Amino acid sequence: MAKAAAMINHLVTTRATIQLDILSKLIWAARQLFKTKAL
Repeated sequence: MAKAAAMINHLVTTRATIQLDILSKLIWAARQLFKTKAL
């Protein structure tokens, strides 16, 4: 039981990390677009 909970917790953490990574990439891309438009 504890092993399953640890596995689920790990999956959730991994998913959250991946989502944060995607979010930061999107923010970076938006900044690059804004920078080129501003110039």
